[in-house]
Amino acid sequence: MGIARKARSSGPRPGESRNEARLRRAALDVSAAGGPRVFEQLAARLADLLGVRACLVALLSPDGRSARTLAAWRDGAPVANFAFDATLLPGGDGRSGFRTGAGGRPAGCLPGTPLGEPALAFHAVHPLLDAAGEPVGLLAALDDRGLDDERLAATVMNIFAARIVAEIERDRADEALRNAALAVSGAAGAAVHAELCRYLATMLDVDMA
Repeated sequence: MGIARKARSSGPRPGESRNEARLRRAALDVSAAGGPRVFEQLAARLADLLGVRACLVALLSPDGRSARTLAAWRDGAPVANFAFDATLLPGGDGRSGFRTGAGGRPAGCLPGTPLGEPALAFHAVHPLLDAAGEPVGLLAALDDRGLDDERLAATVMNIFAARIVAEIERDRADEALRNAALAVSGAAGAAVHAELCRYLATMLDVDMA
């Protein structure tokens, strides 16, 4: 039965409600995740905390119509990354805020994917927004039943989404720095300065003077 059905005990402190305990645990979970499998860890911990069968973290294509997972978790185990049609999920374009609902089809929310069979028809989707407020990805929880407490789910997913976006932006900054280093190593004279400025401008998302 949604969150309360499967989530393990959050160990409420004296005077602390169950929801307060889950929010405290969410904060602990996102701070504890790390390393090269950080997205997988976050997907697994979110699935456990919400008490759902599956969770995924995905990057959106520039047009917002397709996505590819950075991590997926189902029934206590990682799932190989896959591409999917983001329009199959209401709110899948990342511009509609937190959304919940049912897939409304026998094959569930994501037919033809590792999370499509057996069908998981109920979902909650939270956008992943960059510092400019633009959607870069999706955080989704899927189950064979609806969530008992959608408000709590939205708050918990927001906590996880903030950490996930920080990791995505850190990865992009690291990639931009590597590209800058490669550009400088292959350039000569005045070209070094120009290439370095260009890559730094790309990394910082600013226009070159």
